[in-house]
Amino acid sequence: MIFKETSVWKTAAATALVVMSTASAASAGDRPCDLKYVAGEWVFITDVGRQALFPDAGDPTAMGTFNIGKDGSLSGTFDATFEGFMHLPDIPFNGTVTVGDDCRGTVEFVTGAGSARTDSLVVINGNEMRGMSQDINNLWTYTIRRIERHPGAAVRGAKMDALLKRLGLVPSAFDEE
Repeated sequence: MIFKETSVWKTAAATALVVMSTASAASAGDRPCDLKYVAGEWVFITDVGRQALFPDAGDPTAMGTFNIGKDGSLSGTFDATFEGFMHLPDIPFNGTVTVGDDCRGTVEFVTGAGSARTDSLVVINGNEMRGMSQDINNLWTYTIRRIERHPGAAVRGAKMDALLKRLGLVPSAFDEE
């Protein structure tokens, strides 16, 4: 039977693509891991860590938001709490992000208080990363998730984006600005 209704054909093709694309959901998908892939707005939340910066303080936690530019620039703000010691709100930070084609990279930044850090980074997919402090005296790990600003902004693979755009179903979230 030949589909005479174009919208039925488009819907069937899009559904088939969604099903096929879930097989690669555990990896970065069709898109290479690079700075353009991770550019955008993110939120991070640390797991409880261990620190030696403040001898009278307990374990730290932190959360914040930041933006990664397509050039690898990094800027954001975070809050930190040190158990039994203090809460530090609205700490600005700036730095750079690197990402290799193996989906591993680094985050180097300096806070508004002047402390500098380098962390290891792994890209899990276009919406999630994990980070780990490289400082042997201040250990913590954290989850990083993309901030969704509008419905349907989830990251898809390049082939799926191209097909959906060609079918006129969904504009790509990755169109060049």
